[in-house]
Formats: sequence, C-alpha cells, structure tokens
Amino acid sequence: MINAVIIDDELSARENLRLLIAQNSTDVHVIGEARNVPEAEEVILKLRPDLVFLDVDMPQYSGFDLIQRNQIPLPKIIFTTGHEKYALQALKASAIDYLVKPVDKLDLLNAIRKVRDSQNMVSVASLKDLLNKNQSERIPISSAEEIHMIEPSTIGFVEADRNYSIFHLDEGRKIIATKPLADFERTLDGYRFCRVHKSFLVNLDQVEVYKKGRGGQLILKSGQIVDVARNKKDQLLKELGQL
Repeated sequence: MINAVIIDDELSARENLRLLIAQNSTDVHVIGEARNVPEAEEVILKLRPDLVFLDVDMPQYSGFDLIQRNQIPLPKIIFTTGHEKYALQALKASAIDYLVKPVDKLDLLNAIRKVRDSQNMVSVASLKDLLNKNQSERIPISSAEEIHMIEPSTIGFVEADRNYSIFHLDEGRKIIATKPLADFERTLDGYRFCRVHKSFLVNLDQVEVYKKGRGGQLILKSGQIVDVARNKKDQLLKELGQL
C-alpha cells in the first residue's frame, strides 16, 4: 500500500484527484490533504506518507518552495500543475513525474507505476540540485574573440549558418558562435529546446504562437518568426503537448 497526501490550494482539484486515485489504483490510499506549503509541512510531518501529489502554483509558497525550504524530510513527489514549464520538463527528464491538470487517468497510472517500482526515482537532495542547476546554470558560447556565459532561458532560438551558429537572445542581442548547430543541440539537451528545422533550434519557453501549416511557423515572444520543417512537425506538437 502507498500512503499518499494531496497538496493543492483548490478544493475541486484535490477532490478530483482523490476520486481518480480511488477509481483507478487500489494500492494508493490518500491519507491526508493540505491547501498550502505550511499546512503541507504539518501534514507530512504528522502522517509520514510515502508519496505527495504536489501542486506547483499555490498562494505565498509554490510547490518548489516546499522542497527548497528543507523544513522536514520529504517522501517521493509527483508534481501536479496546470502548466508545462521549463523546470517541470527538467524534472520529468530526471524521472520525477508530473501530472498536468485536469489529470489524465493513464498519466496517473504511469506516474504511480514509477513510484511503485521506485527504480527511476531520485532523492529530494538530487531534486534540489536539479532545481538549482536549472535556475542558475549558464552555458559557454565561444565566438571568434570571446567566450560568453549565457543562461539558456535568455535564448530565443539558435540558427545554423554553415559551420557557425547564430544565437538570438533577449532584447535583440546576437552572438555568432564558432560551432555548428548540432553541437549546441547536444549542449542544450535537457533544457526546453526543440530542433524544429535543420536550421533552427528553438527555446519552447519563448514560443507565443504556433501557426498551423504543412510544417507551420512559430512566433516567439520577441516577435521573430521561425519556420517548422514538415518532418519536425509531429515532434514539435508532442513537445507542446498536442500529440
């Protein structure tokens, strides 16, 4: 039996998840609930659950804050959220699962299977390290005369130019790097980047609109437009949660 606690500021979200668990997983028992991080700390300390379903967006403190506060020992965690964000994508890549609300039954069962197996779960300490890495790590980009230390979140997209790569950054800044795009595709693996064309590697967190078409186009927050290759369309839609 897996004893679980649901932490979510919305009563309807807690009730829906509790019902979905009861209907689909006989070995998960919801033993408590909390509406915010301070309540969650009390409930976890008192009930000692095996698993926490943890909402991300809550008043005052987020789900990430519960991990960072380090007030109590934490069990295994499955995030629940209404949005797919950069940090969550990184967490998923590291095998701590998350569920997008409204929670899908198959996604729930898959997440519980990971908890049950335990073989792919990482420790809370590793999770903290991962969060800190994603919030602050910068990558080196070498131009002809300089090495620039750039936060991946400031990159709109990277454009191939033969054996060079052009980084399109916030506020219209550009850096011409002395490596091909394939090298940076490997460097940015694990971040929210998608190769949407042989010439373009795009930061999905910078995407505002996807215009449908044979391949389609992406409109970024900067207003720049990036073409999507027809053979990259399905992968892009999958990354955007549309497949």
